[in-house]
Amino acid sequence: MNFRETQAQLEGNVAAAIDSAEQAHRMAAAQLFDQLGNFAPVAEIVGSVRPLYESGVAQLFELGRQVNRSGGELTRSMLDRAGI
Repeated sequence: MNFRETQAQLEGNVAAAIDSAEQAHRMAAAQLFDQLGNFAPVAEIVGSVRPLYESGVAQLFELGRQVNRSGGELTRSMLDRAGI
């Protein structure tokens, strides 16, 4: 396997790991929010916090994707300059 194949494989693996982590996190968080939403003393607070939390988490995972893409672009550029 050459450097370019390794870079592409690594970028793909990181992207898949981010997607998998996001999916697992969303499922776990949804269960927790659903359970807390059924608990009357905190249901209203949970309802108002949940959208903010979900938005923040989505932004965090998107940042991970952007870093992965930027790292891939930088690596490809370096390989181009090195003539590899």
